[in-house]
Amino acid sequence: MALDVLYIHPAKQKVETRYDKYISSPPYLLMPVGVIGLANLLREQGLRVKGLNLPLELILEPAFNLRAWLEVQEPQRLVMIDLHWYEHSFGALDVARLCKEVYPEVPVLLGGITASIFAHEILEHFPQVDLIIRGDAEEPLQQIMAGESLASIPNLAYRDGDSIVENDLAYCATLKELDRLDFVDTDFLEHRDSYASMQYSGAGIIRDASRRGHWLSIGRGCMFNCSFCGGGKAAHSQFAGRKELILRSVERVIEDIERLQRRSIHQVSFSLDPAIVGPEYWRPLLEGLQQRKVRLGLYNEFFQLPSDGFLQLFTETADLSHTEAAITVLSGDESVRRLNGKFFSNRRLFHVLSWLRRHQIPIFVYFSTNLPGETE
Repeated sequence: MALDVLYIHPAKQKVETRYDKYISSPPYLLMPVGVIGLANLLREQGLRVKGLNLPLELILEPAFNLRAWLEVQEPQRLVMIDLHWYEHSFGALDVARLCKEVYPEVPVLLGGITASIFAHEILEHFPQVDLIIRGDAEEPLQQIMAGESLASIPNLAYRDGDSIVENDLAYCATLKELDRLDFVDTDFLEHRDSYASMQYSGAGIIRDASRRGHWLSIGRGCMFNCSFCGGGKAAHSQFAGRKELILRSVERVIEDIERLQRRSIHQVSFSLDPAIVGPEYWRPLLEGLQQRKVRLGLYNEFFQLPSDGFLQLFTETADLSHTEAAITVLSGDESVRRLNGKFFSNRRLFHVLSWLRRHQIPIFVYFSTNLPGETE
């Protein structure tokens, strides 16, 4: 039976990279969380989807040969490659090149933040790419698979002869659409169990394949415009037409975490920080997990610093043996930190750090350099 969609998450390096022969920068094998929802959306419509995480394959088998693997796959209608984080730019385009060499008649589609912002430039200079979806992809991808006219598909960029066409950025997924997506099932992915073990953050411990994690989409957009981030509020408005933060319903997120517990996942990582939106969201979320007797480790990246009320309920709800937190401090200078989008004092920072230490929660603390407002 023919395959409908082949999805590949690229490495950052060229496709011939051997992780056993070269000293590589961290491969960043995490896939964009939205891909899982897209793959399952197509599968629910009866389409066959297969996914490959190239850096994962290279870690599992350094001699893995992508060309040889592609040559034995079933014929497909579309190759889908994510170009979300800018550091995958070279690798994504090299994967596209190889796919076009092996499957010259199969359209190659890119999507993700970086592909969205640089769509025109990519189509102008890289003939191995045929289509790019800018911003949200749920409706455009379904229309592509239904064979609709390219000119009628929102958010799509493509070539028409010697011209590059960028259709209007007219589609933005609604809360109702996000709530009906399946962001849990990874059965379409090769070596999905190994991918689960790689998603477990595991700060300060030796990586253990028996520990399994899952990055879960809980919404899209952002409330802030931090200077260093390409995914802030203004950026979302530019590349996706999204004007505000949208969070999936509490009930759907709880159901997803409950499903993940049944799948023997130990740690759930939130794609967005629920603490930033106030107790009207995080309180029913955390209390709902307690009521359902769902107790997993939680990995949370705090966009700002959480309230004491959040920390109290967070530590009561999570399995602390699998829980971690990340804080982006940016700078030790409070004025520089505030200028660049983080609105908390050093006094408040040390208060939160003391709380986390008291509960023995491992932390990541991120600083940055060359920020606006810094002096030598």
